[in-house]
Amino acid sequence: MAKNILALCITLIIMVIFAEAVLWIFFPIGDPYRLWKEGQVVETKYIESQFQPDQQYLFYPEPELSGMGEMARFTTNNLGFRGDNIEQPKPDDEFRVFMVGGSTTECVYLDDTRSVTAVLESYLDQQLSDPAKVKVYGAGKSGDRSYDHLAMIGQRIIHLQPDLIIVFCGLNDLTAAIYNADYLHLPQADGARISFADQTKYLLTSFQLPRRLYYVYKGILKPQTGDDLLTSISFKSDYKSKVELRKSSPQTDQPPRTDIAPYSDNLISIVGLAKAHNVRLVLMTQAMTWNSKIDPNVTDWVWGTYKDGVTYREDLMDEAVDTYNDAMREVGIETGIPVFDLALFMPKSLEFFYDDCHFNIKGAEKAATLLGDFLIENGLTVKDSREEI
Repeated sequence: MAKNILALCITLIIMVIFAEAVLWIFFPIGDPYRLWKEGQVVETKYIESQFQPDQQYLFYPEPELSGMGEMARFTTNNLGFRGDNIEQPKPDDEFRVFMVGGSTTECVYLDDTRSVTAVLESYLDQQLSDPAKVKVYGAGKSGDRSYDHLAMIGQRIIHLQPDLIIVFCGLNDLTAAIYNADYLHLPQADGARISFADQTKYLLTSFQLPRRLYYVYKGILKPQTGDDLLTSISFKSDYKSKVELRKSSPQTDQPPRTDIAPYSDNLISIVGLAKAHNVRLVLMTQAMTWNSKIDPNVTDWVWGTYKDGVTYREDLMDEAVDTYNDAMREVGIETGIPVFDLALFMPKSLEFFYDDCHFNIKGAEKAATLLGDFLIENGLTVKDSREEI
């Protein structure tokens, strides 16, 4: 019996060695951890966040989401923004607006014609008698933070001769603080200790068979849980799973961590960049449904209070995001930049949102209309007035 087991083990070892040799010679695949092993990977100092030009997607919101359509067409123009193609140089009769932000600006589950930027463009075009043609371009991207907005404006927008830039942000910087994000994007220290788990996976992925198992696991078998689920964007929305994750996680009474100083510094840098290039700027506070006093059903669709294994209380998260709104208000006062305080005007209701912060169709219309009125009332849509900055 022992001889048979030994013979079987030897046979299996030979087969594995043979399979490994065949894979190496005829069907090799790359090592997923090659850069880590070669010491070439540090935490990314900075990678610009952007969409590729001329992309076309179809997204399908869950039928249960409040106030949403059955399908959303999401496209990018010739330069990777949401909106019509951008002409270069800019036509003399165009009033060019860019709206920069995260997923609330992106509106990925709202159709091109119903996004907040599209509605704003249509509203301004209808309200203004100025001969200039209004064009509003969406430069929002899920997860983007204030340093992404700064880079987006400086590297992707400013040379396109905008007349007005609207920056709509706050929530993603709160999330960054909760996860202790490094706003300086410094590399990890050389010689950092490698954990036993990392050593094991580095060793195993030196061979072809484990590499294939790794890719199968990552691509097919690995379930999305925790933060992977929260940050993913699927073609068919899966907010029910995100809500269930929040409900199944332990709740903490500790307030979430905030980190206001780098957020304010980035806003001030954005202000300086806009002023240096003679471009009008509007800052826009983050509107949330957390801690609603008017719609108890909102809580059924809240998922963003889950962070890093725990769920924070809605009232504490609401207070935290308002500290970021307060920081934006203070920057506006200090720099003389107008702040559109959407957080004060948008009702915390599923009539206008489908979850924590994302507009439904009616919400995008209301936010765009309120913003449009603010821009008009403050003379921010007059093309020649930007020369006064």
